[in-house]
Amino acid sequence: MRGPDFRKLERERRQQLKREKRQSRRRAKRDGKTIDAGSIKETLHLLSSPANAKHLFAALDQADRGETISMSFDQLRARTHG
Repeated sequence: MRGPDFRKLERERRQQLKREKRQSRRRAKRDGKTIDAGSIKETLHLLSSPANAKHLFAALDQADRGETISMSFDQLRARTHG
């Protein structure tokens, strides 16, 4: 994906994250639970780089389609560093 299409997708995903964050706060308040602000900050940080966000969204789309592979940490290490 290039140019405006990616920016549009990124903007839509950020808006979705903001909506989910608000909904999560409402649920947490209603249920008396604490929100993990660190996770939210981490997510926003990871999405702040367009290249990183593109890879993350591609991975999420792949997972939504059921195109995942189960492996141990050692298998992952061997696959990426080996």
